[in-house]
Amino acid sequence: MKVKLSKIILIISVVGTIIVGISLANIYQTDIVVKDVHGKRSALGDMNILLQKTGGVFQTDEIIINKNSTTTKKLVKQRDTLFNLTKENLDNRDLFQFQYDKNILFEDKNTVGTAEISGCEVAGNKQRMMAYIETKDKKNNKIESYKIDMGEDIDTNENYTYASIPVKKEGDILYVATMYSYGDVSDDSSDEEYVDDSTLADPCYKITNLSLYKLNLSNKTSKCIVSKDYEGKDLSIKQSGFSNGNKAYFIVNKKNNKSDDYSTNLFELDINLKEVNLIDLKTKDDYIETSYNIENDEILLLSMPSIDEMNSEISENVDGILVNLKDRDLKYKYKLDINYNVDFTSGDRVRRDNGKIYVASATYVKTDKYENNYQTPYNFYVFDEKDGEMLYEGSTTINSSDKVNMGIVKNDEI
Repeated sequence: MKVKLSKIILIISVVGTIIVGISLANIYQTDIVVKDVHGKRSALGDMNILLQKTGGVFQTDEIIINKNSTTTKKLVKQRDTLFNLTKENLDNRDLFQFQYDKNILFEDKNTVGTAEISGCEVAGNKQRMMAYIETKDKKNNKIESYKIDMGEDIDTNENYTYASIPVKKEGDILYVATMYSYGDVSDDSSDEEYVDDSTLADPCYKITNLSLYKLNLSNKTSKCIVSKDYEGKDLSIKQSGFSNGNKAYFIVNKKNNKSDDYSTNLFELDINLKEVNLIDLKTKDDYIETSYNIENDEILLLSMPSIDEMNSEISENVDGILVNLKDRDLKYKYKLDINYNVDFTSGDRVRRDNGKIYVASATYVKTDKYENNYQTPYNFYVFDEKDGEMLYEGSTTINSSDKVNMGIVKNDEI
């Protein structure tokens, strides 16, 4: 009896070992083929292209592409899609998971947080603006939520574009800059004669307002400490931007003084000096993609010629613009040979590191008439920061109806 029992235990152990081995092989399998289109993959250096294919909370596959290998790891923790797929993202996914704008993040010595400004409490034609803030303590991971009335109304009968940026947190005080442009909404434009407005600053806007708010988290109050109006035909908000130190940056269209032509600018607000400055980006493109990081007061921007501003049919090369924020000038500006075609482009990830520019992009191509499945080409690039020369281009294709998130991360950030 003891011999039979020993044999049974031995058989169970062997079978269990085999099952565990197969499971580990499946979890760490490599089933993605990466094509080296141009240059050598060694140009990636210490950077990794990280893709997460998500079919649900418990169905996330992680694909890591580096200079030496390609690895697929199954059943990993899902990282938030909005931010770069770093370990910090994973650690704070409970804070980030319901956010839709990467420019709402702020951080100080003790906390990391998000501040979203949006309209609610509609009364008549007025929309009350509210601040929804969450902070997470870095030591105990406790999350605090705040809802603060901004004391500002926007007429919902007006056509408006709104953006906000949390600039700096000092103790219980959070400084938030806002900018909005508004104008009349046309009831019916279907019979109007077509006008090419590609060279005009937004003619529909009447007013552009800049405001700076001081939010007190301890007593949940707000105070507007700066408010200034501009002529909407001369200056209009295009996108939210980013913050750096004591300054907020919005992406705006500015009309040229001697013509109806316009150019895209960075609008800078210094929250200490209460001063504004403009940095001309020497482009008129509708959409600007910002890199994840600001190094030595320099930020990389991608200027994209597009049709619908954000996700579009892009057929031209993309401009890379390296902006020196301290000196308010363009350090470098050049064409980047990024392979966009006439398909729907889902977005980009951009990072600058050690004299190189890293870009990852994705294009969704429908493979059935019901739009349930996609063949998704992913392209990733390395460029020389000084002249925009392409050092490397790689690509891979994933056939899936699942969403795939992209990241550009260092070895110690995975």
